[in-house]
Amino acid sequence: FLIGKGPAGGVQGPGERGSCAAVPTRAEQAALSVNEEDDMNARRTVLVGIDGSAAALRAVRWAVPEARRRRAVLHLVTALAWTEDRLVGLPGLGQAPYGQYLRAAAENSLAAAEAAALEADPDLPVERELALSFPAGLLLERSQTAELLVIGDHGRGRIASAVAGS
Repeated sequence: FLIGKGPAGGVQGPGERGSCAAVPTRAEQAALSVNEEDDMNARRTVLVGIDGSAAALRAVRWAVPEARRRRAVLHLVTALAWTEDRLVGLPGLGQAPYGQYLRAAAENSLAAAEAAALEADPDLPVERELALSFPAGLLLERSQTAELLVIGDHGRGRIASAVAGS
């Protein structure tokens, strides 16, 4: 059964033409109410990409009031694109120590970002994630479930941005 406005402005019944909306059955109504409850209970997240730069810290400071406004968790994420099979590194350190150095730098960046967030709002729930991945792919994947993705801008200026194409 469809209900809506018919061509003459009156209520439309079955089989009549015009704009209309379906009236859900009781089973469909029950399923809709369960889905609405799931949506209300779903975890809200503001995702911030962290790369250790001052621009990333500015992004964190911008995202804090936005997460508070949305009643969301602030999720800080950084990607470490390093595996032991890489052929690059610092010759004096060797492969494994260089990977450990990169991991420590990424963890320090996340700690600084978390400190900046908690300084701005000590009551805001903040999560940190360090993933072995490439940054663009990780941000794309994590943004699928986030309400908002925030990344920093290095502010190259108009001329440099025009040359770089962004």
